[in-house]
Amino acid sequence: MICGTPAKVAELVDALDLGSSAVRCGGSSPPFRTTFFVEAFKFQTGTGFMQATFEVLDGLARRLDIRVPKMPLEAEVQNRLKRLSKTVKMDGFRPGKAPMATIARQYAPGVHQDVLGEALQNQFGQAVQSQQLKIAGYPRFEPKNVENDAPELVFSALFEVYPEVSIGALTGEKILKPEVTLGEADIDKTLEVLQKQRRSFEPVTRAAAEGDQVKFDFQGTVDGEPFPGGGGQDFRAVIGEGRLLPEFEQSLIGLKAGDNKAFEVSFPENYPAKELIGKRAHFEAQLKEVQAAKLAPIDADFARALGVEDGDVAKLKAEVKLNLEREIQRRTKTRLREQAMEILLQK
Repeated sequence: MICGTPAKVAELVDALDLGSSAVRCGGSSPPFRTTFFVEAFKFQTGTGFMQATFEVLDGLARRLDIRVPKMPLEAEVQNRLKRLSKTVKMDGFRPGKAPMATIARQYAPGVHQDVLGEALQNQFGQAVQSQQLKIAGYPRFEPKNVENDAPELVFSALFEVYPEVSIGALTGEKILKPEVTLGEADIDKTLEVLQKQRRSFEPVTRAAAEGDQVKFDFQGTVDGEPFPGGGGQDFRAVIGEGRLLPEFEQSLIGLKAGDNKAFEVSFPENYPAKELIGKRAHFEAQLKEVQAAKLAPIDADFARALGVEDGDVAKLKAEVKLNLEREIQRRTKTRLREQAMEILLQK
């Protein structure tokens, strides 16, 4: 709808050299102003707004050529400026005493924009109703004439309509409802995930292994030259979480604090830096620290941290089970909907 997209209306107004001010006049609500303008237009033209030409383009594209006579348009602009002059506050003038020329100079572009937008909105809506069109998305309005002495403004509204869909017989089609049994193992697995999310890390003197957090310095080169993002100091990562390339992570396993290692890494097809895809880099890394993960015990403190105020672990497990059941229901509905849509698409 035009009134809901002032930027688009501004483009139209600018194209017609009617001004581009974003200032809006005050007054009554948009529905009342639109109705008032429609009735005023009908009174002055004797025919109303319905001056539109409908055209079918390729596929679902359609075009409506809309004509808006200038005379009632300008008359409505002047009426609104007069009403505005009675209440507007301007520096150097008492309310209602500012000269009309001063008010027009400041507010006319915005009023033009509002009035034109309401006229286009109304005409487009009436034309769509008369053609019984089902509009998909918003129309794009383009001016067709820009002559200042033309008696009317002409716009093309370009839009698409929904296609006519014919669905074949659905007899015999089946939708399978997944059956999921929720057990204690599922609850325990979820609690393990929650433990990992709240884990801490403690320094160890052993070699780095899967799941450890390591701190290291590194520098990489491609064809003997450093590349952006190929080096860092005191970099931290958890081995196995996928923050690093798999080859890089595996090269750190088995190293202790103080160890140095040189290794090669190939950049995969989905690597973010496109210029490195398919290339092989040489890295040198120095491991500075190895920290092992420490999981918090599932006790009263753990339960309180997850929102169970009295720390009752049984209540925590019941809440986890309830959330899992909700997720199962959500995913089951999604799967049923996907199956139904697939059948409809096939038909």
